[in-house]
Amino acid sequence: QMAAWQAELSPLEERLADPATYASSDRAALEQLQKRQAELAAAIAAAESRWLEVQEQLDALPEPA
Repeated sequence: QMAAWQAELSPLEERLADPATYASSDRAALEQLQKRQAELAAAIAAAESRWLEVQEQLDALPEPA
């Protein structure tokens, strides 16, 4: 899922980095782009945090005999 979110986020961020995006008179579309960027960034951050938590739990398990 993270790969899909990152694949969606990358071109969205490129679009938001383009000054022409802000020259458009369609403020609703710009707000939707910014909202989706925030949603994706939050989802990725939460997934990465959970991944690190699980990795720490795995690392804390005793080695098999």
